[in-house]
Amino acid sequence: MIDKVKTVEVSYKKIPFTITVEEVTGATVDPDGLVTVSYGDNKDFTITANTGYKLVKVLVNDVEKALDGNTLKLKNITSNMKIKVVVEKIEYKVIEGAEQTYTITEDTEARFKIDADYSLFNNKVYVDNVLVDSSNYTSKSGSTIIVLNKDYVDTLAVGEHTLKVAFTDGGEAETTFTIARKAENNNNNENNTPSKPEDKEEMKDNGSNPKTGDNIMLYVAIASMSIIGLGATTIVAKKKKMN
Repeated sequence: MIDKVKTVEVSYKKIPFTITVEEVTGATVDPDGLVTVSYGDNKDFTITANTGYKLVKVLVNDVEKALDGNTLKLKNITSNMKIKVVVEKIEYKVIEGAEQTYTITEDTEARFKIDADYSLFNNKVYVDNVLVDSSNYTSKSGSTIIVLNKDYVDTLAVGEHTLKVAFTDGGEAETTFTIARKAENNNNNENNTPSKPEDKEEMKDNGSNPKTGDNIMLYVAIASMSIIGLGATTIVAKKKKMN
């Protein structure tokens, strides 16, 4: 039997939990770092991809979670949690015209097609990291097509150059192209061709050696001289005997 009333006081303390937001490059999470909540609390996180990046997925304790717009909503929290945001850099590709060679005096344009939505293009074309004036190229949709004008390309030095096209979502497309000069035809080949050496036989005939007819006459002259010389020798011998 209770003979008097007793007052019992009960106090309790909410159990704190920690939500850890992993550091990420390319996105902003608010709040970030270490976030403390109490047992049963709800907590919202705003997640925004930075310019040039796109959101791939959000993981809570290694389980992918859907966002409500750009907000991650955690409800009735009863344990520690870890949030990981996965993003990737926006990179577009040059699907036509990459690493092409433009030949001065032969080609009329340098054309590049990029797999980016044309609505994202805002006249940001760079050659060798220098912004190109919009009068030096044309652009059109499908996906994004950039055509460098002949008058502009012909002013570029012979050799390799870089092309970069930037878009409003922060994405970029890059490639290289080469300027070449068409080899000139040598129209003076015939004039520059060395004359054909004369035939050896002709050289012999045209040289100092006498021809066949000349040889016969030479032999006759030598024979005559021999006969005359022999006759003179005989006469001299006879005179000596007579004396």
